[in-house]
Amino acid sequence: MIFYEPVVLFDFGIPTNLTGLAGDRVGMSFHDYLSKNFNLPIQNALSHSRKTKVALFMTEFGASVDPAPVIKVANLADSSLLPWPTRIRLRSKLFRQACQQLRHSKVLSLIYRKLAKERT
Repeated sequence: MIFYEPVVLFDFGIPTNLTGLAGDRVGMSFHDYLSKNFNLPIQNALSHSRKTKVALFMTEFGASVDPAPVIKVANLADSSLLPWPTRIRLRSKLFRQACQQLRHSKVLSLIYRKLAKERT
């Protein structure tokens, strides 16, 4: 599968005007760093996908020392059925706590169990 990315301003809520690439194995990778409205990049991505019929993959989000934004964006992505990387860095106690708080999601509970196994 081939993923393309919109211009970096997309990460902060500016919609893309890309037409998409032809083919069944094409998708758009995007990031969500808009702290005032995390839902805006997600809604823009969903709108782009409806227009172009491309798959979506949110590959970056939550660059924060606070787990709250990470949890919020992960929950927004889950509620929109958007995939995101399952590798959560466990370098700090805050992010281990974020992983524990994300366990309420059925999908995320599987991820959490995998991460917990890797830590031991």
